[in-house]
Amino acid sequence: MTKEYSDRWKIIADLPGGGQAHVHKVVEKGDGATVYVLKRLKNQHRLDRFKKEYEALRKLEHPAIVRVIDFDFDIAKPFFVTEFCELGNLAEQEQLLRAPIPTKIQTFLEICRGLQAAHDKGISHRDIKPENVFVRKDGSVALGDFGLCHDQAED
Repeated sequence: MTKEYSDRWKIIADLPGGGQAHVHKVVEKGDGATVYVLKRLKNQHRLDRFKKEYEALRKLEHPAIVRVIDFDFDIAKPFFVTEFCELGNLAEQEQLLRAPIPTKIQTFLEICRGLQAAHDKGISHRDIKPENVFVRKDGSVALGDFGLCHDQAED
């Protein structure tokens, strides 16, 4: 049986989840061509933190940060949808270990640009690691998983 969320999303595969969410690859119903990531809240007691992650991503429109596509927090199983980075996360990129130094530096600089964009908006990621840096088909990287972020605007 196919799982669907709202009137827009259809799950096509499960992805490794984090501490607060089940994670799925999804496609838009009626389209089915573009793949996205849907994060569904596991524990209703963490709804505020889940919303905080969504709000941080929504504020951070930058090429080095995953894009938010959709959300719904007013249902029994709240979720939000982001872009899907086809090559997985940085920890899975063994070829990068063998890449020339300029390629490694370029990847590092992209990560730094994403962090700078977040810091410029008062948001600290607080969980930077290879598993939270995602790689697109074109080789560019995007920071994701802002579940532990701190937004200075909330203080």
